[in-house]
Amino acid sequence: MKHMFTGIGISQKDNLIEAGKEAAQKAKQELTKELSKENKEYKKPNLLMFFCTFTYPKEQYEPAQKQIIKVFEAQKQGEAKIPLIGGTTMGFFAKDKYYFDPSLMGKYGEIALKALGKVFKPLKFTGSVVLALQSDYINLGVGIGENAFEKPYEAGKISIEMAGKNLMFNPQLAYMSMLKRGVKDISKIRPVNGFLITPGGDKQGLFHDSQILEGVTSISKTALRIQGGGLCMGFSESGATVLPGFIFYQGKVYKEAVISVILGSELEIGYGVGTGFRPLKNIGLITKIKDPWTIEEIDGKPAPQVFMQVYSKYAPPNKREEFIKNFAVSSAHGYMPIIAEPGGNFFWPILPNAEKIGEKEVKFMMPVKQGMSLSLGKVTKEACKEATIDATQLMIEDIDSKNFGFVLFFSCAVRGLYLGKEYIAEIKKIKETLGNKDIPVFGIASSGEQAFYKTGSPVGTGLTITIMGISNESIFISKEAR
Repeated sequence: MKHMFTGIGISQKDNLIEAGKEAAQKAKQELTKELSKENKEYKKPNLLMFFCTFTYPKEQYEPAQKQIIKVFEAQKQGEAKIPLIGGTTMGFFAKDKYYFDPSLMGKYGEIALKALGKVFKPLKFTGSVVLALQSDYINLGVGIGENAFEKPYEAGKISIEMAGKNLMFNPQLAYMSMLKRGVKDISKIRPVNGFLITPGGDKQGLFHDSQILEGVTSISKTALRIQGGGLCMGFSESGATVLPGFIFYQGKVYKEAVISVILGSELEIGYGVGTGFRPLKNIGLITKIKDPWTIEEIDGKPAPQVFMQVYSKYAPPNKREEFIKNFAVSSAHGYMPIIAEPGGNFFWPILPNAEKIGEKEVKFMMPVKQGMSLSLGKVTKEACKEATIDATQLMIEDIDSKNFGFVLFFSCAVRGLYLGKEYIAEIKKIKETLGNKDIPVFGIASSGEQAFYKTGSPVGTGLTITIMGISNESIFISKEAR
């Protein structure tokens, strides 16, 4: 029996107001159809999500949201409004296709991608999408925190506090409810889960996800499992900088904001993550930093000197000088600094924030800390493909079931540089791993991700695919009884 119902509507109209309305109508129609299959009448969704490629005019963002709300809201006065969240993105995955505006990659990227689109039909250009999620077994709260670049910790904290207050009941009371229902083993029961939508990197190419997560976990502690991804416009004309995106929340438009969504659910929710990076050689211990993104010394030695010595061992003969000094070249070959999660079984890549290794320092997009140990890691196209499968399998193992009603994932846009045409097959890989071609799956081409490995703490990361699935199975029914 299904307990999670989804409607996904897509429009490629040139006017976003019209596109939003059309996508909402399609999503509502699909949701109604899905409910009717289970002999259920149409119900207002618990959550609406609205995403679009960045090139629509900014003045159409708010009117488009109003059209979406109008399609779904009942005419009765006094009813609570349906939460509406989303934003602009470089691309999104829906209905087994990838929607992406090639103009965001600059002149030459646009030419190349348009040619690619003629060959690979699943690649679609521009578009907007509306998702409508409905379940009688989900208690949902949303919140927003502003100034996420200037005050990321406070933004994360405010957003999760607001989401908690917007829940219909205190999620901590779910534990008491479980005991009353006769559930004996609550050690594996996780009634509170969630996901984030963040603004991606700032104009300097710096990501503040780690500080946002610190703010979130300062309130949630270990009671909330959470993942997510950053939205982005795409790349600057030079192709060197990822530009931040706009955030949609309850009919309004924000910049530099973070959205928290808490799911106080009676349905099982599973998580998974994958990068494909494997360790090659130890780089060393960070012994001096200039700021959270800049390393000056490793093992007491100048950081540039240490990096160049390590990289020199893997430099191809025909590009030795460039490879050693130029992050753009070594990264393109799949080489990246990585850090191990506490158990040492999973590795998080750290994206460089400069094309070349500096004379006195080495800069990164993700924050680093003094005392952190770095290794050199490598990813290949095949390993990147396997990362999608690995993430999905972790999600399955997390709840010991493949019976998902909806799957949401965030796949770093830079993964597309390694995967090439395979990047458009993210949904296909997920469905094949789940063994269900009909399951609703939706994804965002993200800029910076938030993820955790198994029972670990959430971290701000990149070059990652992180995935969340909402099951059709109740946490109150034992595996044996299903």
